Amino acid sequence: MFGRWRRGPGLSKKDLRDLKHLRAYNEKEEQLRRARRTPLEDLPPLVRELVGLGQATSFREGTAGDRRARAIGEILNEAGGIEAMRDAYELAADWIPHEVLTLQNTWHNIGDWQA
Repeated sequence: MFGRWRRGPGLSKKDLRDLKHLRAYNEKEEQLRRARRTPLEDLPPLVRELVGLGQATSFREGTAGDRRARAIGEILNEAGGIEAMRDAYELAADWIPHEVLTLQNTWHNIGDWQA
């Protein structure tokens, strides 16, 4: 009874072990993502700008970052269609993994892009 109290409410030894494994897995995935990403200075200028916008504004709706990210999506679509957008998205995802879902929504209905 007291062992459970020290660990916290609702966390069994198995839960704690699973949480430890999950944290280790996430750390390993983060290291792999960082190792495979293209160096920032080698990214195409528009992708580099997307990364900067994502880091600064997280593409929040109604911000200048949101509007510029949408404009970049339109430029990419005109230049190479959805393939150019996908390539840029994948490069940016290695740098701003938590913001790319918002970027998907920002680019919704640009060309063939669907969030």
